[in-house]
Amino acid sequence: MLVSFTGFTALAQSESCGPITLELYDSYGDGWNGNDMDVISNSGTTTTYTMTSGSYISYSLTVAYGDTLDFSWQAGGSWASECTYKILDNSGNVLYSSPNGGVMTAGATQYYVYCNTLSACAMPTNFSVTTGTTDAALSWDGASSYQYHLIEYDTAGFTPGTGDTMWVYADTAYISNLMSSTAYDFYLTTICSSTDSSITVSSMNTYTQCAAYVTPYTENFERSFRVVHEREHAELLGVQQLNDIPILVCA
Repeated sequence: MLVSFTGFTALAQSESCGPITLELYDSYGDGWNGNDMDVISNSGTTTTYTMTSGSYISYSLTVAYGDTLDFSWQAGGSWASECTYKILDNSGNVLYSSPNGGVMTAGATQYYVYCNTLSACAMPTNFSVTTGTTDAALSWDGASSYQYHLIEYDTAGFTPGTGDTMWVYADTAYISNLMSSTAYDFYLTTICSSTDSSITVSSMNTYTQCAAYVTPYTENFERSFRVVHEREHAELLGVQQLNDIPILVCA
């Protein structure tokens, strides 16, 4: 993070090209109560963000080459001290975490993100992750010329740089030995040379499917009574098997 000076005001800044995330938080859990904030582009576009209810909401933004986005608390409502926000880069790293709205100056820029670096290595597009119970199939549209694609993955919320990695030489990949019913984060970067790599794209909080098992079944009735009482008996015991046909249930 860098700090620049405009007059006598110090403004924190970071370079982050491509997708970023704006996260809004409310400590009480009832939304921002009429407060809001603006994201102002150097192209002159101003977008207002708020949270009408709940304790958390996220918005996806993009910083294109040559863009600068200013993040400015506007207030305008009540209980401002409950309101905070964070800015995350595409790898999930926190670029900025604001103080609460009670101490931020309304109309002032707290932070800005810019992109001045134009990578010659094209960013993968249409990144898709399809999961099974313990596996995941990844696909994307990549550059026509590159050395390899770097995939990093682990359970949701892991710190980039600490996950499992794969070097892939095509536009698809298959990952096995995952845990069922578990959220994973996947990151994809195209490596064009030792000094040039693409913007990283991601698929966050992607769940594997639940495992299936056959529910146990016990039967103490005589066969002649089973046809009449089987459904009632099964429901009473929480058994999900009727007429000797096992039912697969998520673990």
